[in-house]
Amino acid sequence: GLEEAVEVALKRVEDAWSLSQSMVAEAEQSKAEARHANEKAAHNAGEAQYTVAALDRERRAHETIQEQLREAQDAAAAALRTERKAHEATKERLREAEERLRGTEKEAEASGRKARQSATEVSDAAAALHAERTALEAEREAHGGTKELL
Repeated sequence: GLEEAVEVALKRVEDAWSLSQSMVAEAEQSKAEARHANEKAAHNAGEAQYTVAALDRERRAHETIQEQLREAQDAAAAALRTERKAHEATKERLREAEERLRGTEKEAEASGRKARQSATEVSDAAAALHAERTALEAEREAHGGTKELL
């Protein structure tokens, strides 16, 4: 009886001890798995942080490129406006120069007409003087001839 009861109790203690050892081993295994899961989660979180930081750098670089592109477009538009103004100013100066040239041509034509008119007047005056001189010489000869007759 008693020996048998001790045997049964000892067997139960051994079984309980074995079960507790098994449970401790399972707990150690679970603890190791949890540590591994935590390490993996930390690694994933680190990768996620790295990815977020990389994406943030990429976003900032994209914004910088966009800003530089806007600045380049603004500069190109300003250069185009300046070129257009210069072109308009050149066209205006050309138009003014053409007007001055037409005015100069008209003045030259008027001067030419005046010069031709003056030349005609001088020629007419010279012809009139020549005619008068010829008439005077003829008259003098006639007068001289008349004097000889007297």
